[in-house]
Amino acid sequence: MSVHQHVNLEDNVYFWFGSNDTSGSGNDGATPLCDIREAGATITDAPIISPTPALISHVNFPAGCYEVEIAATDGNGFAVLKTYAVFCTLTVDSQNPTGFVGSFTIGAAVIADAVWDEVLTGATHNVSTSAGRRLRQLEAAAVLREGVAQGGAANTITLDTGANATDDFYNHTRIVITDGTGVGQERIIVDYTGSSKVAKIAPPWITEPVNGSTFEIEPGLTHAETGWPTVDVGIAQAGGASSITLDADSSATNDFYNDDVVIIDVGTGVGQSRIITAYNGTSKVATVDSAWITNPDSTSEYLIENAHVVAQVISTGALSTINAEVVDVINTDTSGEPAQGAPSATTSLRTKIDWLYKFMRNKIETTATQISLYDDAGSTVGSKSTISDDATTFTRGEFVSGP
Repeated sequence: MSVHQHVNLEDNVYFWFGSNDTSGSGNDGATPLCDIREAGATITDAPIISPTPALISHVNFPAGCYEVEIAATDGNGFAVLKTYAVFCTLTVDSQNPTGFVGSFTIGAAVIADAVWDEVLTGATHNVSTSAGRRLRQLEAAAVLREGVAQGGAANTITLDTGANATDDFYNHTRIVITDGTGVGQERIIVDYTGSSKVAKIAPPWITEPVNGSTFEIEPGLTHAETGWPTVDVGIAQAGGASSITLDADSSATNDFYNDDVVIIDVGTGVGQSRIITAYNGTSKVATVDSAWITNPDSTSEYLIENAHVVAQVISTGALSTINAEVVDVINTDTSGEPAQGAPSATTSLRTKIDWLYKFMRNKIETTATQISLYDDAGSTVGSKSTISDDATTFTRGEFVSGP
């Protein structure tokens, strides 16, 4: 008898049995039959299906081995959360023995799929403190709106007709295309017009959403591509050689954006980034650490990122300073030779280089049994290694501390 099986609806289920005559002659029997019964059905109910067992004919199998294949499909009358028994018979030496060969239940994965695919509405699965209500509360906190777009352009998307009618309502939020044309893209909403439902986004779409693209709008300021915390987004009023005038809604506090990074995402000067060194809350002028290659203007859309997490954004001026420090380390900084001791297996790259230089420069003495590495003065053995040679194999041991 087979072990009870747990399967999914639409699976093929397999059982096996063996039969031959008592003389051991290997008679395979005749007219094999199989009936599948639903557990708990009325005694007079007909079998669900009656598949024909197949004789396994390969020479390596002993005589009388049968396999039963059951197509557990909805079309064959099988159902989720039902258990079924498998009975088989055949004729052997004019006898018709009947045997129970196994059972199976349909349901585990189908139930899980049904739970995950269950639609949650205000009227369903809304019991206080239930998982359904908790999931709905999480969604409410994480998703401001979801819907089907009416259209899109290079740097805009037209939300559904039911979107909020208040201007700037979705400003500085994150919009994600969840299905349809443009799926997978995420952008920051820079400006929103409530009457037309048009949201201006930054940076521009790679693939423009269209009528039918589905979207989600999520709260919070994070960069659409990097995921870093975003301090501000907007459209510049103007730009100078080493400055940018932020939009009128920017902070009124002097030096509010100091040490943060401003990135031009769209429009004139796109792709440039600079560190803000001073900010005037009245004029909205932010001074940057080095001159723009292309000055931003009133078409430039910008993002201001928290400098503490934007390690990848380095201005031209900062790069020059870093380069100078690297050159100084390579050409000017010095280090002494390693002291008496054994080279460590795990040490800094600088120390490893120092050991290589010591081996190349200092006095080395070799005898029949030892290699000795001396200090700079050539008077004290700093490290040593035992050696041996049996005329077939030369062996040098690991270096240890001298003398």
